[in-house]
Amino acid sequence: MKRITLVACLALMTALTAVASANSHMDATAAAFLKQGAGTWDATVYMGPEPSKGTETVRIIGDGMWLVTDFESTFGGAPFTGHGITGFDAQKKVYVGVWVDSMSPTAMHMQGTLDAAGKKMTSTGEAPDPATGKMVKHMMTETYIDADSREFVMSVAGPDGKAMETMKIVYKRRK
Repeated sequence: MKRITLVACLALMTALTAVASANSHMDATAAAFLKQGAGTWDATVYMGPEPSKGTETVRIIGDGMWLVTDFESTFGGAPFTGHGITGFDAQKKVYVGVWVDSMSPTAMHMQGTLDAAGKKMTSTGEAPDPATGKMVKHMMTETYIDADSREFVMSVAGPDGKAMETMKIVYKRRK
């Protein structure tokens, strides 16, 4: 009986060590991308006829595994707040995230990949169309221009199936 228990314990420890090793390697890669977003950002939002200003506060939790975003702005004179969480799923080898905000009662779940340079994440998710309520596929890119500048672009598939930009946010890191 002791031998079976010892063998089981060794097998479990080996499996856990392998999982931890794989996750720590992947988390280190993801952490480098996620870490660059930490801080306070001044945002200019291009959506609709007039640009609006906003502020995004970003922090890292979970020893670098998760990026937590809080965004505040106004759209059409109405206050807007949003909250997002982004991380890296080491098993699927993709970035994952969820976004909730004051304009939609539905959470958007996203999945994406990073380019080879580690500067541009491209992701997709679904959210309801405000006009129809039907779920619509969204495509998003977030590009780090330099250490203190980044750009976010959201698009949806237009009637012809081609991507149609619906929003662009230009960020500058607050010093």
